[in-house]
Amino acid sequence: MKFDDDLVENSNGALETLLRVGMSIGHSPDQPQYTPDMRKENVTMEEKQDAKRRIEGSFAPTLSPSSIK
Repeated sequence: MKFDDDLVENSNGALETLLRVGMSIGHSPDQPQYTPDMRKENVTMEEKQDAKRRIEGSFAPTLSPSSIK
């Protein structure tokens, strides 16, 4: 089995990776790696913050640095 590149990269940087049922974690060496068709480029800061809230389980909106005094 060969682990997917994103998991290997995260492991090399000691970054925890959230996995959900049905997600790919690896593949047979003679098969190509699964690439999701929903991968998004140019992710905005708002989208990153929304993803972080969903992963951490917090529904409270994150304050922007400019709104903190």
